[in-house]
Amino acid sequence: MSEITDLQTKSNESFTLRVITPTSVRRFKKLFHGCISLLDELIITVDSNGLCIRQPDCRNTAFVDCTFSPKFFRGFEFQSEDSAIQLSINPREFMNSIQQASTAVIIDFSSQNSDTLRIKAVGRSSISNKIKVLPISQFQRTPKFDVLGSFTLIMRTLYDILLPFKNRTNGAKLTIHDGEESQLSYVSIEIYTEDGTLSNETLQNSNRIWNVEINESLIVSHYDIDYLLKGLSLFIPDDRITISMANNKPLTISSNGLDGRKINFTLAPRVPRTQ
Repeated sequence: MSEITDLQTKSNESFTLRVITPTSVRRFKKLFHGCISLLDELIITVDSNGLCIRQPDCRNTAFVDCTFSPKFFRGFEFQSEDSAIQLSINPREFMNSIQQASTAVIIDFSSQNSDTLRIKAVGRSSISNKIKVLPISQFQRTPKFDVLGSFTLIMRTLYDILLPFKNRTNGAKLTIHDGEESQLSYVSIEIYTEDGTLSNETLQNSNRIWNVEINESLIVSHYDIDYLLKGLSLFIPDDRITISMANNKPLTISSNGLDGRKINFTLAPRVPRTQ
């Protein structure tokens, strides 16, 4: 995504996005529903590479970087004299506009009506809406951090470990252990409060976790569980996600779906009060 179109000076900027299959509609809605808990405004950028959301959350604690490539859409039309069109909209208003869709979502924009985004949600009935385009904030670039270790698992596995402790804990301590001698590397997830440990889960190379990589003997960092759950809500339960981290550095959860979705969620570490 490069230079952004100034919609006030262009007269022939437009795009049409068609999400047409029940599976694609569910995945499209899942990501935008996840955005509601993280973003006060939703900045979407459309260019020849598809639709992109790339911005920090309202507390500057996390960063959302998601792309739907043209492959994801059954119909993708983009016209611009420059390289990209960027719009700012209210995420709740957008989600309400597509909430009833089950078989198709069609999104249209034209600079001739640059103050509105037209949305058609098709389910048991067809509902058309127009939502207001807001003033554009500055375009954000994805932050880059050193990575010393990573592992891969199904999203549902991590979500099920964390969910019982939502709103109950101080945080989660994630550790990647380098296997000694003939042992394989593994991951431990400790859920704790100021009074002590509530749960300590060990994940070893199996059907639950794989591709454990580590460049040091031990990598440890702490993260807010509620924020981790918000980030995981961007993905679908069966997504294969890779978690990359370093000692007391931001964590990145990423997935490249074969359907054309590419999702990255970055979360800053937290410092436990007990330290």
